[in-house]
Amino acid sequence: MNDSLWVKPSYLRARRVIAESESRFYDSEMPDLHLAFIKNEKGDVTSLTLNNGQGDVRVKKLPPPVPSVTGNTTFKLTGHTNAEAVAIYGSFNKWIQTKNYCAKEADGWVCRIDLAPGKYTTSS
Repeated sequence: MNDSLWVKPSYLRARRVIAESESRFYDSEMPDLHLAFIKNEKGDVTSLTLNNGQGDVRVKKLPPPVPSVTGNTTFKLTGHTNAEAVAIYGSFNKWIQTKNYCAKEADGWVCRIDLAPGKYTTSS
């Protein structure tokens, strides 16, 4: 797995993509789906073109999420400093995974959210 490229589309499980060229790949589970990475002059990937045989769809790279850093309740996650983003979600935000992002700190991540007194179920 170390010498291959894998993608994890949102809620789907990770899947291997097979190289057709240096920047063009196809999905191992959906061979009709082709992916092409668009890079800037520095060589950073800025967008992705998807083609399923019905034309190209260009997907731009989203800016990093804005962390939740104010609120009366603090959540901390130690470690995981190599992660690109960490979010906390639960019954307090209707399980929306993209609503409350953590801010990166030297030893981990922190997220502050205004919560009313009560009990909540969470995940991170």
